Amino acid sequence: AELDGVRRGREGDGDAAVHWPTSIRTGTLTVFEHRPTITTRWVVRADPRASNGGSEAARVRWTLQEGLRRGADVWGVVGDRPAVPLRDHDAIARWSAECIPPVIMPPGRRWRHQPREPDAVLPPTSRWWVAAASALSLLMLAKAGSASISVSVGLVAVCAVSAMVTNALAERAGRDRWLRTTMRTVVGIAAVLGIAASLRTVGGVTSVTGALAGPMPKMLGILVLMHGFECADRRSARAGLAFSFVVAAYAAAQRVDPLIGWWLLAWGGAWLMAVSRAAHPRRSGPRRVPTIRSFTIGATRAAVLAAATVALLLTVQVPAGPVSLGRPASFDSIVPIDTAGAITDTNGQTVPPGQTDPQPSRQGTQVGGYPGFSSSFDTSIRGSFTDEVVMRVRSPEPDFWRGQTFSRFDGRQWYVDDNPGRGAPGPDVAIPPADGDVSESYRVENDELVQTYYLAVDHPNVIFAAYRPTRVLIDAPVFARPDGALRSGVVMTEGAVYTVVSERHRVTDASLREQGDLRWLTVASPLDRYLQVPASTTQRTRDLATQLTFRAGSTYDAVLAIQDWIGANTQYDLDAPIPKPGADAVDDFLFESQLGFCEQIASALTIMLRTQGIAARVATGYVPGERDSVSGVWTVRSKDAHAWTEVWFPDTGWQAFDPTASVPLAGNAAAGSIGSGLATGAREAAREHGATVVRIVGVVAASLLALVLLVRLVRAVIHRRRRGRWGLLQDRWRSRSESLGIEPDCSNPELARRWTAVAPPAAGPAVELAGTLDRVAFDPSWIDDDDAFDRARALLDEMERVRR
Repeated sequence: AELDGVRRGREGDGDAAVHWPTSIRTGTLTVFEHRPTITTRWVVRADPRASNGGSEAARVRWTLQEGLRRGADVWGVVGDRPAVPLRDHDAIARWSAECIPPVIMPPGRRWRHQPREPDAVLPPTSRWWVAAASALSLLMLAKAGSASISVSVGLVAVCAVSAMVTNALAERAGRDRWLRTTMRTVVGIAAVLGIAASLRTVGGVTSVTGALAGPMPKMLGILVLMHGFECADRRSARAGLAFSFVVAAYAAAQRVDPLIGWWLLAWGGAWLMAVSRAAHPRRSGPRRVPTIRSFTIGATRAAVLAAATVALLLTVQVPAGPVSLGRPASFDSIVPIDTAGAITDTNGQTVPPGQTDPQPSRQGTQVGGYPGFSSSFDTSIRGSFTDEVVMRVRSPEPDFWRGQTFSRFDGRQWYVDDNPGRGAPGPDVAIPPADGDVSESYRVENDELVQTYYLAVDHPNVIFAAYRPTRVLIDAPVFARPDGALRSGVVMTEGAVYTVVSERHRVTDASLREQGDLRWLTVASPLDRYLQVPASTTQRTRDLATQLTFRAGSTYDAVLAIQDWIGANTQYDLDAPIPKPGADAVDDFLFESQLGFCEQIASALTIMLRTQGIAARVATGYVPGERDSVSGVWTVRSKDAHAWTEVWFPDTGWQAFDPTASVPLAGNAAAGSIGSGLATGAREAAREHGATVVRIVGVVAASLLALVLLVRLVRAVIHRRRRGRWGLLQDRWRSRSESLGIEPDCSNPELARRWTAVAPPAAGPAVELAGTLDRVAFDPSWIDDDDAFDRARALLDEMERVRR
C-alpha cells in the first residue's frame, strides 16, 4: 500500500508533498495535494450598529468568501446572536445580504428613527461631563457655605477620581470583581464616616431651618460624591444629573455674590452637555461636515429655544419664599452688647444721644457708616459715602429697609424713644404690633414679604426690615421696640445672615386716598407724640404747609402736595450750607438755602405734615439698591443710606414717602416675572445701543459663518486625504448612483446589479468596477497601481456616458 497507494496526511504535513515511490515507479515526478487533518474555523462577526450597513455587509461577505477560498469552515455571527454555518458562496451571499438590512428612513421623519443604545452603555465622555456638572454644583455649594480652598480642591479631586474609576471598571466589562468590591467597600466606608461627621451637628438643630443651614448641605455633598462612583450606565448618569440639579438649585438659593450668574452658566453648560451625551448614541462612522444648511437649522433652533425660554420666564412669577429654602440665620462671629435693648456701635458699646452743637460740623459720630443708625442724629450731618457694598438683600420686591424711627425733634436733632421694648430669644422670634401698626384691613389686601439680609460690613445692633415685620429668624435675642424698630442682642458683624418676614398691605394711590382726611382729628395716645412740633418751628413754615394742603381732599393728597412742592422748589445737595446758630433747620432749608440732603428733606416734610395734624415721623435705613437680575438679590451700598418720612393711615398703618427716592407703593410693586428684568434690560439696551447691537450681531453672525466655512474646508481637505483617490472614486460612484435614483446603501456587487437594471449597456463596466473597488477595500494583497486606477476611472466615465 505504501508503494502504490497514497497514505492519508498526518498532522504537521504540508498541503502538498512529493510521493517518491510513485515517482520512481513511473519515472515522473508525482506531487499529491491533501488537506490537513486539522480543520480551520473562521467566525466573522457583523456589527448591527454600524453607521453604514452596506459597507459592514460588504466587509463581512468578502471575509467569509476569503475564508472559504482558503479551505476554512466559515460561520457568521450578528451581534450576540448564535453563529450560523455557511457552506458555500451562495449561502454567504444570502446571509451577508440579510444580516444587516438597510434602514430606509422617510424624508422629514429621521428624528423618529434615531438609534438608541441600551441603558447599560455610557460613553466615557458622558462620565466626564457628569463629573464636571457634579463638581461645579458642589463648588457652588462650598462657596455658599464659606468652605476653604482645600475643601473645594478635594471636592473636584473626588469627582475626577470617580470618573476615572468608573471608566476603568467599564472597560474591564465586569472582570476583576475584587477591584469592584474593593472600590465599593472604600466608598461605603468614606460615606459612613462623612454621614457620621454630619450627624454630629444635628444635636444643635432645633428647627427645619436650622437643618437646612447645617447638616443638609453636607448630606447633599456626600450623596453626590458617593453616587459618582456608581455612575456606570445611563440610568445612574441621569440620577447623578438629578442630584447635581438639586445641589445647584440649593446653592443658588443661598449664594448672593455677583458671580452666581457665571457659576450657573458654567454648571448649566456642563449639565446640558452631560444630558446630551447620555441621551444620544456614540457615533461609529465619520463625523458630518458642517454645512450652511446645518448651521442655519442650528441657529434657528437656538433662536426658537431662546424665545421659548424667555416666554416661559415672563410667565413664571418671582417666588416669595418660603423662608426655609435659604440660609435664614447665621453669624461668623458673636460680639455681645453692653446694655440690653440699647443702640450700640460696631464694638458693642452704647452710644449716648447726641447734643446740639452750636457750631456743628460734617464730621459727626457715624455708627455703621451713617449717623442715622444711632439714638439721635443731627440734620446737618450727612457724612461721606462710597460705593462699598454694605449688605445684600434677597427679596422678590423692593422696599425701604428700615432700621430706626425717630419721633422727637428739637429744631436741629431727632431722637428715638427711650423705651427699649422687650427682648425675646432666637432663633425664631414673633414680632408683636408696634404703635400705629395695623395687622388687618378689610379695605386693603395683605400678603407676606420675605427678606434675607446678608451683611457685608459691620453694623450696629440694628435689624433692618421692611414694614411691617412679624417674624425674625436670627441666632440672637431680639428687642421689639414700641416705635417699630428692631434691635439685636449682639452686634451685626460682617457675614451675619438673618431673615425677616413682613406683612405688607398692598396699598395703592386709590386705597390711600379712600382712607379720608385725618387732619385735625383727635388721635389717641400713643400716636400723639407724632404730632408734636418743636418751639423753633416758624410761622411761615406753618403757613406754607396750610397753603399747600388747603385744597387737599384727603390725607394722601395733602402729603403729595407738600412732597411735590419740596421736589419742585428745593435741590438735593450733599454740600448744603449749615444753618446759622439758633436757626430752625426746617425753616432754613425751606426759605433760606433751599439746598439739602435726605435728612433735611425728610425733616421738612415730617414737620410740615405735623403742623396740619397728620401723624408723621422720620425713619432711617437704606433704599432697595440695585437688583441682580440673575440671583434676584438687591445689592445695597454705602451711598444708599437714607432718611424718609412715614405717615400714619388708619387702615394700613405707617406708609413711607420721600421726594428723593423712587420706591413704588406695595400695590404697584407686585412681584414681576423671572424674565421681566431680562426683557427690560434688553429693551433698554436696544433703545440706547440699537445700532451697536446690530453691528455686533452682524459681526458675530459673519464670524460664525466664516468659521463654519473654514471648518468645512479644513474637514473637506482632511476627508480627501484620508479617503484617498480610491475612496473618492467610490464616493463618486455612489453619488452618481443616487442622482440617478439608485439607492446606493448596498454592497458594490448589488450596486452593479442595480446599474444593470437601470442601464443594461453599463452592465460590463459596472461589474468590473465593483470587483476592482471590492479588491481595493477588502483584499489585503492588493497593490495600488496607477494603471488600475486609470482603468477604474475610465470604467466609471464609460458608465456615465452610457446612461446619458
